[in-house]
Amino acid sequence: MPETNAMRQKRYRDDRHTAGQNGERRLNTCVTTATALALRRLSCHYGVTKREMVQRLVAEADDKIVQTLDTDKSEWEEYFLSTGQRKSDGRASCSSCQTSIQFFPDLLPHDPEAP
Repeated sequence: MPETNAMRQKRYRDDRHTAGQNGERRLNTCVTTATALALRRLSCHYGVTKREMVQRLVAEADDKIVQTLDTDKSEWEEYFLSTGQRKSDGRASCSSCQTSIQFFPDLLPHDPEAP
């Protein structure tokens, strides 16, 4: 029986986890129109695909945080084992995520009653 398009696509997606040097993971998400337009402008400006632009932005943000972490302290392990979960009040669940607020304060919901 010949391979169907669905079978071929499934095989392709399954193989992505081991592609390249470090594998690939699929991200499916919705963003605001402003974010999508900004991503398009950035990728056009730098002459790269939107995928490459997202990868660059994430790598740069991650590098900024990693540079502040002490490898001999628990914050290093906590950051790299982080699940990205938020507490019920919207705050980061790990102390290294709290540290990242100094670099990316707009990542957390704004609390108008916060001091």
